[in-house]
Amino acid sequence: MATTNGNTITLSATETSFNLTETSSFTLVGNSLNNAITGNLGDDTLQGNQGNDTLNGGEGNDLLDGGEGVDSMLGGLGNDSYLIDEAGDVVVELAGEGLDAVTSKISMTLGDNLEQLYAGQAGLVLVGNAMDNYIRGSNGSDSLSGGDGNDSIYSFGTDSTQGGNDTIHGDNGNDIIYVGGNSKSYAYGDAGNDWIYLNYGAHRTYASGGMGNDTYVINNTMNQVNELPGEGVDTIRTTVTMSLQAGEMVNDYGVPLVVGEVESLVMISNANINGLGNALNNMMLGGAGNNLINGREGDDIISGNGGNDTLLGGDGNDYLYAATAGSEGNDLLDGGIGADSMQGGLGNDSYMVDDAGDVVVELAGEGLDAVTSKISMTLGDNLEQLYAGQAGLALVGNAMDNYIRGSNGSDSLSGGDGNDSIYSFGTSSTQGGNDTIHGDNGNDIIYVGGNSTSYAYGDAGNDWIYLNYGTHRTYASGGMGNDTYVINNTMNQVNELPGEGVDTIRTTVTMSLQAGEMVNDYGVPLVVGEVESLVMISSANIDGLGNALNNMMQGGAGNNLINGREGNDVISGNGGNDTLLGGDGNDYLYVAAAAGGGAGVATLSGEAGNDVFYMGRYLTSNPAQTASNVIITDFTSGQDKIRFDIAQSLGVSAPTALTQITPTAGDTLVSLLDKAAGLPNSGEAKLVSFQFSGDTYVVLDTNTSVNTFSATDAAIKLTGLVNLQTSDFACVLVV
Repeated sequence: MATTNGNTITLSATETSFNLTETSSFTLVGNSLNNAITGNLGDDTLQGNQGNDTLNGGEGNDLLDGGEGVDSMLGGLGNDSYLIDEAGDVVVELAGEGLDAVTSKISMTLGDNLEQLYAGQAGLVLVGNAMDNYIRGSNGSDSLSGGDGNDSIYSFGTDSTQGGNDTIHGDNGNDIIYVGGNSKSYAYGDAGNDWIYLNYGAHRTYASGGMGNDTYVINNTMNQVNELPGEGVDTIRTTVTMSLQAGEMVNDYGVPLVVGEVESLVMISNANINGLGNALNNMMLGGAGNNLINGREGDDIISGNGGNDTLLGGDGNDYLYAATAGSEGNDLLDGGIGADSMQGGLGNDSYMVDDAGDVVVELAGEGLDAVTSKISMTLGDNLEQLYAGQAGLALVGNAMDNYIRGSNGSDSLSGGDGNDSIYSFGTSSTQGGNDTIHGDNGNDIIYVGGNSTSYAYGDAGNDWIYLNYGTHRTYASGGMGNDTYVINNTMNQVNELPGEGVDTIRTTVTMSLQAGEMVNDYGVPLVVGEVESLVMISSANIDGLGNALNNMMQGGAGNNLINGREGNDVISGNGGNDTLLGGDGNDYLYVAAAAGGGAGVATLSGEAGNDVFYMGRYLTSNPAQTASNVIITDFTSGQDKIRFDIAQSLGVSAPTALTQITPTAGDTLVSLLDKAAGLPNSGEAKLVSFQFSGDTYVVLDTNTSVNTFSATDAAIKLTGLVNLQTSDFACVLVV
């Protein structure tokens, strides 16, 4: 009679059958006879032992092990597991009775209605059936075949780093093959769209997907992928740098990584790896790292997929897009030969254009993007920068604020709408060809360089034209608007027609605004037409001459002579020992108009007209006891006027009257300055004049607590004896 020990029931030596009536899960153990053991509703374990046994699991997830002998096993309903060790063992499962698994110690083909097959020892030949099988080999050398169905086949056993020299066939169906271990294996997908994973262990595997659209997953350079022509559209998914070109890269054993034709490459790593295409129409997808992807020949589709990527289309009509939705990077896209479509997405992207059929797509707000072109072109929407990729191009901007840069050759550059910055030269400001530059609409900045003859047109808007790069000869015309020219030599020509705005020349060399008065180094006028303003931007001792217009003229840090000539001019010395001549008209002559200005000696001559000699607030910072920082040579009382600006921070009010003192015997200029500064006051600045040695002096004392001429006081000299009156002055408090 059977014995029971807990939930284990063991047949006696003479019993041949046992039917479990309990509904709980039991372990039923046979003997050396031919047993017939039947389970019940529980998850039972049936062990046949030595005889030719018949095991029936009944319902439940049962484990059936016939043991020695030729056994017959029927799992019934539930997810059952079978152990096979004899060639005559028979497993019976009906359709729909669960997900059933066989672990075999012999080579075998999986029977009907069985889904899973495991190697129970090394060196087996295991073959699946027509179902979708899960097949797993051992840590030794096995031959595994999926048969029909969409199978999952693992060449390794309990440890993916171990495994023998396996041969795996997916056979028919869309199979998934996992190759592991440290040995040499052969994996064949055969028919169907198969996935072959070569990223387990450090094995050396020859992999061939066969017919169908196959995918290989690779994490090292120890394998070989082989796809014959016409076997489908195949893909390598890689964590290492990879080339699809057959034979271009060799694995660690010196044989090609790729043989035959693989069409697609997908990078599945965050590392900065590279991908190279072949002559086919490739689909190539980067990873999250900074990838270089080169499609080479063929009409390729290439995506960077995040990171700062370099995408090269090579030959063919390629489609390059740098990122998936929401990702960004500063990418370089170069379609190469052919009519290519490129889209950088988010980030500051750069494009290379070399074909009239190339299309660049950028959406609004996707970064600061640049195109380098080897053909003449107009910049597309939402692109900000345009560079010449070779000489002799016609480049046109768009409605945005563009940055446009020519080559070192002869180019035609146009800004279009927007406030553009245009450089006529390429990598060197001393080089450049015979360029034509148009700012078009907007307030543009144009930089002209090189050693040739160029034409720069600001067109509409308030434009700046820089003529101070290289040793070029440039004809410059700002057009309508208040334009500014920056000049550092006498090789150019500025042309402004009447009525085109209030225009300015900023210069480092002596300059006349009078049209035709000065000629450039080529014998043509420096200025043609009407320019209203002149600003000296050099510390050199240069001169400036006005014209018949109402000029604004400002000196530099050097010793300048500035002559406004005709017109009602505004002239500022701005430092240095300057001579300011108003000429005809009612002129304003400034001294110390800004902090630190007027540090030298200014000699002012208003000449004809009712002139204003303007002493700025910083004049009081000039050295004390000199009284010669400002000299007015031709002041006419009742006609001209002297204006003093007084800083409110000095804490005094403006003087209301002019006080005149008379020298006495023994007075010197210094003693008279001290007397003027020492007159009593009550919080009001003192305005004092006196005559000495044939000239007239004016003192502005802004320090009420010091009774001698000090560094906060100002003194000016009027040539000759001038009978001054209070109405000759205007004293104004300024911030």
